[in-house]
Amino acid sequence: MSRSDWKSDVTNLKGKTNEEILASFSGMKRYKDSDIIWMNDEGKVLYATSAGSPEGKTDLTVTDAFNMIKHDNKNDFLLQVYLKGKEESGYAILETPRSLIGTKWAFLREKYTHLWFAIVIGVFLLFVFNSWRFFSKLQKRLVNLEKHMKTKGDDGITQPLGIKRNDELGQVECSFNHMVEELRTSRRKEREEAEIRKKLIADLSHDLRTPLTVIRGHTFSLKDEDISEKGSHSL
Repeated sequence: MSRSDWKSDVTNLKGKTNEEILASFSGMKRYKDSDIIWMNDEGKVLYATSAGSPEGKTDLTVTDAFNMIKHDNKNDFLLQVYLKGKEESGYAILETPRSLIGTKWAFLREKYTHLWFAIVIGVFLLFVFNSWRFFSKLQKRLVNLEKHMKTKGDDGITQPLGIKRNDELGQVECSFNHMVEELRTSRRKEREEAEIRKKLIADLSHDLRTPLTVIRGHTFSLKDEDISEKGSHSL
């Protein structure tokens, strides 16, 4: 309950007869734990649910009566709203134990304790499920990355990975692809250098073989000629 609820309920009684007002006060179930006092402008108590506030004429003014009630019930919460009925006008006072008064949040929390508990459990289970799902996907991606690293192509080098997400693991996959590309470039340069060496050796062999063949032919020709002993030794 709140000040606005009591004010709204009392305002709705404006212009009604005493009998209608008293019947309405008796039917207000939401204030079953509170006391209701209706006192007219002359100080007469027209309605009271509290045993300490008997109905009838008092020698107190409305202000004095209200201050007395407030003084005698320091631990209670009092609300007063002016009610102008068709026959009588005065203040309608609501006296509620302070233990029943709280903030709207406290009231909702107390009223829906099981609902709050279920929401907390639900949030916790959702967190656990999302965490399990996240780490499950992460583990699956790591396993696929490990398998891909062990799989080699025809050239003995693994193929680049397909990057689907640009997260931390995606950055690792990007670095892995960069490493594979550098390895392919290095392997290609190595093959090119090997081809250059083979061609160089072939060219050198040809350039040396031709003059050596000519020299060898002349050498065999000179063996049939008459030369000195020193010349034959040199040959």
